[in-house]
Amino acid sequence: MSVRLQLENGEVREYPTWYPGDDDDSEAFYTDCGMTWNSQPYLDDGCNHIDCAIAAAERPSKDAVKLTQILSAVGMFWLVAGIVGLWISDTLRNVGFALFAIYVLGRTYFKSAYLEGTSKELKEFKEHGTVNKIKAEQIQ
Repeated sequence: MSVRLQLENGEVREYPTWYPGDDDDSEAFYTDCGMTWNSQPYLDDGCNHIDCAIAAAERPSKDAVKLTQILSAVGMFWLVAGIVGLWISDTLRNVGFALFAIYVLGRTYFKSAYLEGTSKELKEFKEHGTVNKIKAEQIQ
């Protein structure tokens, strides 16, 4: 199962309750209540606990972690290029610092938009019984 919420307007939203393990080589998936799979489960697999769905939404996927690591490496490269550019040329310095600023803004947006959006909806439902201020109920 997964957590399924039906909004007052008829829309049904489904949230997985499982998340990948921490080990990069592992294909195991878990829920906070103790369920385990050796390969990626289907969306319908898992429990229907709202707390497990919140925990799963708050854990970034392996792809998100890898993307964040790549963005960090690129950002650090451009920061170093900007610092080195102080002694080499004004153009290199300006480009380096500008690209570093773009990296910081992009990473901030990525984290807020993709990693926190779902958990905010689930927390709102748990606390107020609404999703984006629309009344909702958990269904099977």
